[in-house]
Amino acid sequence: IRKGKVTMLFIPLCCLLLLGTVSAERKSYRGYVLLEAKAQNAERVEALVAMEANFLDVLFLSAPNKIRETEIMVPPGRMLDITGILKAANINYEVINTDVGASIEANMEDNERAAMRYTANKMTGQLALDHTFFKTYALVQDDLDSLQTSYPDLVGVYTAPHATHENRDVSYVEVGNGTDVIFIESLAHAREWITTASVLYSLEKLLTDHSDTILQDYTFVVVPVVNPDGYEYSINVNRMWRKNRRNVTVPNQSNCIGVDLNRNFDVEFGGTGVSLTCTSDIYNGPSAFSEPETQNLRDLFVEYKDRIVSYLSVHAYSKLLLYPWGYTPSNTEPNPPSNLDDLISVGTLMLGALDAADTSTTHNFQLGTAYGVLGYAASGASEDWALTNKSDIYAYCYELRPKYQFQGGFTIDRTNIIPSGNELFDSLVVLANNI
Repeated sequence: IRKGKVTMLFIPLCCLLLLGTVSAERKSYRGYVLLEAKAQNAERVEALVAMEANFLDVLFLSAPNKIRETEIMVPPGRMLDITGILKAANINYEVINTDVGASIEANMEDNERAAMRYTANKMTGQLALDHTFFKTYALVQDDLDSLQTSYPDLVGVYTAPHATHENRDVSYVEVGNGTDVIFIESLAHAREWITTASVLYSLEKLLTDHSDTILQDYTFVVVPVVNPDGYEYSINVNRMWRKNRRNVTVPNQSNCIGVDLNRNFDVEFGGTGVSLTCTSDIYNGPSAFSEPETQNLRDLFVEYKDRIVSYLSVHAYSKLLLYPWGYTPSNTEPNPPSNLDDLISVGTLMLGALDAADTSTTHNFQLGTAYGVLGYAASGASEDWALTNKSDIYAYCYELRPKYQFQGGFTIDRTNIIPSGNELFDSLVVLANNI
């Protein structure tokens, strides 16, 4: 259990001062245009894949595919190039937002105001956990300590074995007294802030609502922030940052930063849906488990393996519940998971809970494999690796709200934290009651 922490009041003030100091240096996305492109066939998908490879300053928020719209952020000065390629390839597209940066900045400023109100209330002794804004990593750790203080018989806070590249400890928490373990990890991708916020809300709700039921049958082992280096970088410098903060040197390439942690697991490593170009957002790293963040998840899984009954990887966005295999680009995988029927059966019940709790205008979470519902596959993902190492567990990947980038995407505003938390929480209760 972590000991010797800085006084709780000092941390929020320090973090807010840091935000204020660094905000002027944040990468600006002013003038970036959001497009939705509809590829619809393999040839057009290949045109989008080539565009992503050739225009590294263009952000692909979703992978090129022929099932759903591909969401693309185009920087100022690139619109003629990009729309010219789309027209030449006969790819229909629609302009969704003419200034994504303005939306990002408005949400960031609103979140900082909420954080300052929280700090003021903390100084007067008010509030325990507050789920109305996105928190720095230090405040997330404070929340975990607060849960341990409030529920000492049900909560323990610990430090994972490997510090990050920037020498941050990675905290994880045990919640509950049960023998069977439900393992949850979130925020492997730095910009997916809604994941950690939703997980923290769900944990507190489990403690307040189910301390004498579910938490006596199960122990939830939770890593709320897998990637703290990337998370802090996303907060302070580049809101759209995805990877960790490893310094990468690749022969015949310029030095660059970051590995996509959810392509770094030892399952079909380096196969599909990855890039060997280190500047890419889906660069999978020099080798499987090359990163301390993925080593942490591997080592914790091994530690709890005999007790684990479910492995949940929490991501955003798209409103999906995905089951393995995520690495196969086929709906007729010749070697499906041995417990596929169970994954679909329980997943269908979880899907019903997600939809029932959804208060937005798009009540349409989807269940399936990545290729089945998204039209693309990706190797090296954590839930696939977990299921290959224990073949009877309930392994899923969440893609939380929203459905689309125009509804906020990765930069969804803070008012969605509690609704998203309720969706996740209700699905966790259904999972626990049906496995």
